[in-house]
Amino acid sequence: MPQEEFLRRSRLQPVPELVSVPQAAELLGIKRQSALELVQRGSLTGRKVGDTWGIPRAAVEDRAGVDGLRWEGVLIPMNVVSDLGQLVEPDAIDFDLPVPVLDERGQVIGIARSIKMDSDAWTADGIVTGLPPGEYSMVVQVDRPRWSLQGEVDHLKRGDLTVITVLTGDGRGPATLPQARIRVSEATGHMNLSRVHPPAHMVVSYP
Repeated sequence: MPQEEFLRRSRLQPVPELVSVPQAAELLGIKRQSALELVQRGSLTGRKVGDTWGIPRAAVEDRAGVDGLRWEGVLIPMNVVSDLGQLVEPDAIDFDLPVPVLDERGQVIGIARSIKMDSDAWTADGIVTGLPPGEYSMVVQVDRPRWSLQGEVDHLKRGDLTVITVLTGDGRGPATLPQARIRVSEATGHMNLSRVHPPAHMVVSYP
């Protein structure tokens, strides 16, 4: 029986993942004494068991987060051939959330919190920092792609979407696939970047 089903039937609450004060300090990028003071004055949730503090990892990650602006848009139009002669088929994309969002220098500036397949495109929404409200062109990075050449068009059958790159310079103009655009709004949101790391090697760009 899955753990979630056992807990539901037993009416039990899952035990949250806990970290120590030194671990919390490392996640927050502060000294151990500073993290201890946060817990002692109640600014960071924790429970003392004997001489040791147990701190929910979720509470640490929430405090480590940053504020940004919300965005949404089209990542990959389906059944549309790009200027590079590539076409993404339905159900071709796998991903693990959150997906990092980078600027053109390769710096992490945000995340995609949700990605879904609509009738004609893969769409997403998330939060970014350092970008003013407006529309931006973008490209995605697909790792471990599996292609099938059909005529003059390369069909992407399967691949892992690992990174979204926002084009902030001249890229705000027409892209090789103009439909691949996001809109950054004035609405704010909160995100945690401590666990967001782009892969070391990004092998394919689409479009």
